[in-house]
Amino acid sequence: MRLAPCAGRSADGYRLGQGGGYFDRALANLTPAPHAIGIWLLQSRMATIHPSRMT
Repeated sequence: MRLAPCAGRSADGYRLGQGGGYFDRALANLTPAPHAIGIWLLQSRMATIHPSRMT
């Protein structure tokens, strides 16, 4: 199991940097794929994060 820091998180489960950041790339390259838990502070809670699609 791995821990991944989160800069911000919305109530609907999105987090800042999801899919393109250092930790996402590092975790994606590990074999076997680990379970990851995002760690964030209550103060980093956001009302919404508008997710964008990675191309």
